[in-house]
Amino acid sequence: TLYAGLFFIIVQNAVFFLLFFRRPQLKKWLLAQAIIILLYLPWIRLFIPVLPYWTGPQWIAEGVHHFQFFYSLFQVIIGTMGTPRLIKVSIIGLYLFLFISAFFAPGKKNNYFLLAWIVIPIISIYLVHFFLFPVLRPRYIGFVHIPLIILFSKGLDRYSAKIKYPILIFLLFFLFTCCFPRYYKFNLKLAIFPHREDWRGLFRQINAEKGDNTLIATLSNQFTENKYLYNMYFDFSKGIKYYNYSRQIPILTCEELEKSSRDKNYDSIFLVYYLTPGIECGIKGYRLEKRFKEGVIGYFHFKKNTGGQE
Repeated sequence: TLYAGLFFIIVQNAVFFLLFFRRPQLKKWLLAQAIIILLYLPWIRLFIPVLPYWTGPQWIAEGVHHFQFFYSLFQVIIGTMGTPRLIKVSIIGLYLFLFISAFFAPGKKNNYFLLAWIVIPIISIYLVHFFLFPVLRPRYIGFVHIPLIILFSKGLDRYSAKIKYPILIFLLFFLFTCCFPRYYKFNLKLAIFPHREDWRGLFRQINAEKGDNTLIATLSNQFTENKYLYNMYFDFSKGIKYYNYSRQIPILTCEELEKSSRDKNYDSIFLVYYLTPGIECGIKGYRLEKRFKEGVIGYFHFKKNTGGQE
């Protein structure tokens, strides 16, 4: 379902016909591609409705220079972003050493396939980023780790145990001391992917706080002004329904929210938002108890006034 994965399919087909094509294998290859298309068909019905409004990811800023594009992507791919300069230089040098060594190993044709698997998607995303719309996000290029790991392994395997095992130990030490602690201590998942939608965590939080007489809703003004967001919301609404015990949350205008709160006399109201953390209307007789935000989703928790509170 990741659209950038299309580059991977293109690479596979290009390399097959350029390097590995054999007429007896053609039927099997075409059958494999047909199966891929067949398995993708259920996603088409979700992809087509938002296509007319899609002009690229709205959350990615423009203005990245050509060098910055490759440098930032390179650091993310090899896992050195945010590490001290000495360690960064050591890791980059080691990976380049292994990468070059792989091309002196047997099976050069396979190595060229792996190289194409790395280079073609990166160049394709580079061209889209600078000539169509910004798409620079590490998650769009994550699948190039697969050929990189294979190439590094082939390069490492050329050497004796006295060389390759110390290198492996060093890489494992780097991984466990530089990457994992930073990831868990500083919640780097949220820092690297600030646009993520943890609907499971959001509704776990709501269900821990809500009572029996509670309204969970979202305001329509977030979506009616932007058709792209409106269509995106209904894609995500299936996830919302799944994590909210198969109950869809209503989309209300300010007037509908005011009328519902007055008629039903709720003890508390949760207004869930996506991308735009703002409320343009107040709720008479209720006070804002709490704001919860994680990534680009969150909620406003209102409680009914008691004892003359405003």
